[in-house]
Amino acid sequence: MIGEMFPLIMLTYDPPESNIMEIPPRNPQDKILTKDTMISIVFAGTTMGLMAYGAFLVSYFYNPYGANNYEKAITITFISIIFGQYANLLSRRTYGNALGKYLFSNKYLIFAFLFSMSCVLLIVYVPILNLYFHTAPLLPFDWLFPIAAGFLCLFIYEINKKIGAKKG
Repeated sequence: MIGEMFPLIMLTYDPPESNIMEIPPRNPQDKILTKDTMISIVFAGTTMGLMAYGAFLVSYFYNPYGANNYEKAITITFISIIFGQYANLLSRRTYGNALGKYLFSNKYLIFAFLFSMSCVLLIVYVPILNLYFHTAPLLPFDWLFPIAAGFLCLFIYEINKKIGAKKG
């Protein structure tokens, strides 16, 4: 919740996409939570979970005898889930490319990402918060695991979005 709440709130300030009038409206008879929407949610959650679990396994077995290894692996998993949420948010906010020109159209969202990341950094590096959240400080190399998981999530979401656009 800490990691993604502020960016989710700032989505309300997203400007409309330039091609919004070219996209047909949904059928008013359809429910908001359709079968396709539910499948998409399950797909995103499964992708995020697998990427986070993969990051956990790789980080845990990369240095199995290191100090705080288990706590580091949990911290990497936690951050991987947050980065997966960021990827999901970026992918779902536009029908086009998530990393295209629409990426920087909402300055409030950018600030929310920065604020969220500062909260994550506090949870990772402040010792009293380490005790409360059962996290451990990460070395710069350790950040590669959650960053890779987040980018893989974004890549998979974007591929899925392109496949869905061709079908529908």
